[in-house]
Amino acid sequence: MDFNTKQAKETVAHIATLIGDLMVAHLQQEDSPSLGDIEQGMRHLLQTIGREAIGHVLEKSDTVQPSIRCSCHHKAAYRCRREGMVITVFGRVKYKRSYYLCDHCRGGQKPLDTQFQIDPGEMSQGLKPLVALLGIQTSLDEAAKLTQTLLLVDISDNSIRQAVQWVGQRQVERESKWEKLSDWHHYMNSPTRQADRPPRRLYGSIDGIMVPTQAEWRELKTVCWYEVTPLPERQWPSRYTERLGKLEGLKATAIRYHCDIQEAKTFSTLLWSGLNLPP
Repeated sequence: MDFNTKQAKETVAHIATLIGDLMVAHLQQEDSPSLGDIEQGMRHLLQTIGREAIGHVLEKSDTVQPSIRCSCHHKAAYRCRREGMVITVFGRVKYKRSYYLCDHCRGGQKPLDTQFQIDPGEMSQGLKPLVALLGIQTSLDEAAKLTQTLLLVDISDNSIRQAVQWVGQRQVERESKWEKLSDWHHYMNSPTRQADRPPRRLYGSIDGIMVPTQAEWRELKTVCWYEVTPLPERQWPSRYTERLGKLEGLKATAIRYHCDIQEAKTFSTLLWSGLNLPP
């Protein structure tokens, strides 16, 4: 979403002024606050504003109709506006949306949740990747503490595990697509490949390192594809030329990485498919 328009900038400036005035009035009641106190107070205030704003956006986006088409191809009639909750990067957001009930299959329909891919009571698709990144880097217990510290959101260990699995499943689906694209005939006959100008020379660097997993030590294989372009001598820092002498003016560009814990035969397929991916 692009908020770079003139109207958006003017609105942001107005909101910033209001928040700044509110903070100044609050600071006058405090005893020698530090910049850290101001930052923390601002974070909590913006968190609250974000929750209210997202709830407002969701409710304004909901439209009430007498009936809609159910997934069973019968009509689902409007019943009421039900409250829902979703966990976002701003915390738990409550909102009301239209609820429809089908008399044929007795299934309930909430079009707003479908439109914004909301799973009521669960994390949003904006929060899941952030939480999963913490869960991948450290233990689930530590990730929950970091989520509270960095995002000001309380998330359970089990929810972080589910977010990690969700990200992993998406990566599996992405790699499956790559494997299909790696088919030689499909690649050679691809109109996209024929339209693009292939690089004159492509460089590859492959390496592996043993890493601990839950069951055993396994090899993490890594591949890097890149091209090179001439680098004018004047761009080399003087400290390098003084220590190493004249350096060859080449610079790596269009760098693409891929790593995975796979057997060599399986990884070779992904290695080839990496050549088909856009930089």
